[in-house]
Amino acid sequence: MAECGLARRFFGGMRSAAGGAPRRNHFAAVWGRGGKVLRKVRPQGQGGAVRGRAAAVPPRPPVARYLSFVVAGVPMAMDLAAVREVVEVPPRFPIPRPAGAAESLAVVRDRVVLVVDLRRRLGLVNPVTDQRTRLIVTAGLAHPWAFLVDAATGILATGPEAPDAEAAPGAGLRADLFAGSLEAQGARVFLPDFSKILSTP
Repeated sequence: MAECGLARRFFGGMRSAAGGAPRRNHFAAVWGRGGKVLRKVRPQGQGGAVRGRAAAVPPRPPVARYLSFVVAGVPMAMDLAAVREVVEVPPRFPIPRPAGAAESLAVVRDRVVLVVDLRRRLGLVNPVTDQRTRLIVTAGLAHPWAFLVDAATGILATGPEAPDAEAAPGAGLRADLFAGSLEAQGARVFLPDFSKILSTP
């Protein structure tokens, strides 16, 4: 008896571990002459859906990343995408009669950068530069800016929530030079407004 084009569904011999009823819906096969399998077909459940298909993975919520640092003991942060690198403070060369926010120049990896002492710009008087002080070199700005901070502390990852525009730090710092704050790792972190810092007298 020819078996060409005859479809057989495999149930027999496929018993459960407990010896119960045969397990169903393993696969279907289309047989040709001589018992040769021409192709295998996945079984379908109700509504034509393929059984065993993995459920769709929901998309992950967007994450905002910031470089965290400290000025006058206040935790602060800036968008990580705006950071090129963080380095120890190199020798600085004062700018005679500076007209803008930059007070000095420095060379970082054979590149001259304009150095802004963020501590002074935010209102700190006579900041101390020691072994923890760092220079944050920016990326993506029109000029190669770099900012002096008391210490760089790490990377923060937060949800997509917008910063709280009403919050402002104390410690005698200029509230008009902040864009707001955000909650990160159980602490309030303040966001300097760098466009204002570079343009405001």
